[in-house]
Amino acid sequence: MLPRELADLLLAYGHEAKTVGRLRIGSNEDVALWQLAEQTGAIVVSKDNDFAPLATQLHRAQFVHIRTGNISTARLLDRMRDAMPYIMKSLEEGEKIVEVW
Repeated sequence: MLPRELADLLLAYGHEAKTVGRLRIGSNEDVALWQLAEQTGAIVVSKDNDFAPLATQLHRAQFVHIRTGNISTARLLDRMRDAMPYIMKSLEEGEKIVEVW
C-alpha cells in the first residue's frame, strides 16, 4: 500500500500515475495489474515483492520496487524525490526492476 501522495508526486514530475483503487483492480490480482501495465506501457510502482518474479517472467513492463520499509509518507516522498534521477535513468536504460531503498 502506497500513499496517494506518491501518485501526486509522480504527476508533478510529468508522469501519468494511477492508484490500484482508481483502476478497480483488486489488491490480490497482481497478474491482472501486471498484464494491464504491459498492455498500456505502464510502470508498476509498489512495495510488493510479488511483482519481481513477474518482471523477470513477463518482459514488457517494468517495476519500481520500493524497499524502504515502513516509513512516514513525508520520508517516502523525500526518498522518491532524491531517487527520481536514478529511477528515470535506470528505466530509460531498460532495467526491468529498479529498487529504491
